[in-house]
Amino acid sequence: MPQLLKDWFCLHPDRQNFKPNARTDRELIFCHTDKIEIQAQNSIERSFAIGEPVKMIIYGNWGVGKTHAVHHISWWLEQHQDYTAKTVFVEVGDITKKSKFDVLLRRFLDEITLDEIIRLVSEYTVKTRVTARDGLRSIGVGHDIVEAYFKFIMSPPGQTPVPATEHAFEHLKGGNVRDAASSGITSRLEQSTEFYDVLKAIGHLYQTVDDTNLILIADEAAKLDDLEADEATSSHWQAINRLIFDDANSYFGFIYTLGGSG
Repeated sequence: MPQLLKDWFCLHPDRQNFKPNARTDRELIFCHTDKIEIQAQNSIERSFAIGEPVKMIIYGNWGVGKTHAVHHISWWLEQHQDYTAKTVFVEVGDITKKSKFDVLLRRFLDEITLDEIIRLVSEYTVKTRVTARDGLRSIGVGHDIVEAYFKFIMSPPGQTPVPATEHAFEHLKGGNVRDAASSGITSRLEQSTEFYDVLKAIGHLYQTVDDTNLILIADEAAKLDDLEADEATSSHWQAINRLIFDDANSYFGFIYTLGGSG
């Protein structure tokens, strides 16, 4: 039997070699990612200092350490309690020529989880003495989105969600809901403003309930280059990104990582 590298160097039983893992080694700093991390941390400190959400695009050639950098940033935020933040990391997955922003929205909501949103909606009412319906209306969230979030109050935290809540969760992810009419759902979400309102609402819930800032991270956004360059698809993505990165968005932060060659 050949001698294994982990035996040669007496590595930890959980480690097979020296190859870093972006998630499990996120507390480490590697020399080739130092510049990325310093610039990113400076940007984060500046955003918190002026009371604005963290918004940035991290760009670099393939293999320079962008994915590790954003995981390290997430770890760094956890270690510095003055920077209250909830980071949600997803990788841009399969993209079709005409994909809309719901391909990212679905991943973000699944990562946050249905149970977590039930908790936020329930505790929102306790903390503010107003319903999530009234609270989300007050910040300009659209009617259909407000009503979907209000259905989360029908399911107490820690218990199996009722069908209406599950349907509302699927609706917020941009999916087709079975028996939509009986759930009070009029149409599938498709507009950039609707997708933005879904995230705006969650950001507001986190700010109010946990006094924390939501930061969404979309890794490998270069896959979006595979989108068809027709006017409708391009306009949709331009519109949603304009809403996200506009100064008027004070509800959640957003980070894209983009890779390429040259």
